Amino acid sequence: MLEISTTVRQKTLEIYGKEIDKKFTEILVNKGDMEFYKTIILDKIQKGRGVEVDEVEARKLAKEKLIEGRRPNYILSMKVAEILGREVEHTEKKGFLDDEISNFIIKHLKNFPNGQTRRQINDLVWKYLPGILNEKQKRRKINNILTKLSVLEKIKNYGTRKFPLWKLVIN
Repeated sequence: MLEISTTVRQKTLEIYGKEIDKKFTEILVNKGDMEFYKTIILDKIQKGRGVEVDEVEARKLAKEKLIEGRRPNYILSMKVAEILGREVEHTEKKGFLDDEISNFIIKHLKNFPNGQTRRQINDLVWKYLPGILNEKQKRRKINNILTKLSVLEKIKNYGTRKFPLWKLVIN
């Protein structure tokens, strides 16, 4: 049963059996034209239940810059995170850009000219990867970044395939 009551200054949404995060009420107050169904979808996304969100609705919310990411790993947009005061959480979930991580690896390898193992590089950048990725996806992302840097001849593996030792290419 869905019960919706509104007053001049306050909006309330109660869905029996489901708990809506009270912070989303703030969105309704701060953004008066926010529709109730959008609030419910945003609540699902912030709870990590993006798989339950209809793709058409997700596209609409993305177009309005309320969510980011791909199904089912949607995250609240920077705009919504600011309203909720969850900017740090947004950055943790979204992670840093590949180019930022690449530059970080290069900078790190400049400081350690004897090279770094894959495990050391994983330890270095793991916390900067999107929090919504699982371990396998994070390892694949690091692999893709290392491969790109290698193809660009910025770094080189001086170890073996099984035991890599990444070093900066000196020009």
